[in-house]
Amino acid sequence: MRHRRGYSLIECLVAMGLAATTFTLVATSLYGMYRSSHLVREDVDLQRQWGRFAEQFRADTHEAMSIEIAKDKPENSARTLTLALPEGHTVRYTLQPKRIERVLCEGDNVRHRETYRMPPRSTSRWSEQTERTLPMISLVVVREPATAGAASPLGRTMRIDAALGLLRSRRTRGLE
Repeated sequence: MRHRRGYSLIECLVAMGLAATTFTLVATSLYGMYRSSHLVREDVDLQRQWGRFAEQFRADTHEAMSIEIAKDKPENSARTLTLALPEGHTVRYTLQPKRIERVLCEGDNVRHRETYRMPPRSTSRWSEQTERTLPMISLVVVREPATAGAASPLGRTMRIDAALGLLRSRRTRGLE
């Protein structure tokens, strides 16, 4: 019987095929994990940003003395919300396709400008409810369904409500 010194071509090809299959599976898994991590990070960032936006919007609205909702065109939904604050300040919120812009003005001078990213595949509008003692202003954001199996922590419809002049009415009643 003869002893072999090495491997046959077939054995080498089988080993290379197994190694290639293993590396392909590992690379696919790593890409899937990276993609999932990226999507979760984006959702968390968007959720944090919308929490900050909701706080700012409510604070501005609660302090406001009056409100104006302007439309770009009569057939379009409301795009710009202007709040008149005390001491000659105004805050303007403008809904744009991919973002909301908040501009704080003192007279005609822009004092501060912030931009908040809109959720992907969403539409938004302002609404006003005046039948209450204090008018309520709402921002409604409706998201189109994402791909199958991809749920977002922000949900399909978001609504941020704020009462106009809530802080001023509390001060006049002596509650603060």
